[in-house]
Amino acid sequence: MNTLGSLNRGEQDFDHSALERKRKPAALIVALACALIAAILVASYFVFFRSPAQNTAGGEQRQNDAPVAVSTEAQIFEDEAIIKGSQAVVGGKVRNISREPLNDLSLELELKRRSDNSTEIRKVALQPNHLAPGEEGKYSITIARHEFSGAQVKHLKSAVRSTLIVFKTAPGARRPRELPPEPPTRTIITERPSPRPTGEEFINTPDTPTKVP
Repeated sequence: MNTLGSLNRGEQDFDHSALERKRKPAALIVALACALIAAILVASYFVFFRSPAQNTAGGEQRQNDAPVAVSTEAQIFEDEAIIKGSQAVVGGKVRNISREPLNDLSLELELKRRSDNSTEIRKVALQPNHLAPGEEGKYSITIARHEFSGAQVKHLKSAVRSTLIVFKTAPGARRPRELPPEPPTRTIITERPSPRPTGEEFINTPDTPTKVP
């Protein structure tokens, strides 16, 4: 009886160990699945349930990264060049279309050479150089016609600012019509009739009318 009992206990221990070995992989898989689900839940919390302060900070960062719209502050009217012999006068007007005054203004003109199409920058003063909103100033420069073929406004600057002034251009005054040269004047000398002798003068009256030839 003791021998049979020992064998039965041995078989039971063997079956119990085999069952435990089968249960261990299943438990490990369940544990890994639970850990994966927990990680997904934690990540979802940080993504979708952040604090309002974190959401605001993220929005501010996106706003800072977005390009800032720059408003136009001035409009420049470019007149047609006026020809004066071998010289050309290039000029126009600058109007302040912003809501703030523009102070210590000057322009940079880009001149194009006839010889090789290279360019040269000339600084031009504006008169007056302080413009309140809606006010205008004039600029003008004289260049040699045989040296330069064109000119355009490149920059509008203020001495009290580190940034350039944003402007737009429009056609200005047209070149005045060149009138044909006047013909040379001739001096015509006419002889005056000799005076009548005294006593032969007559006065126009209804009785003595003037004759019309």
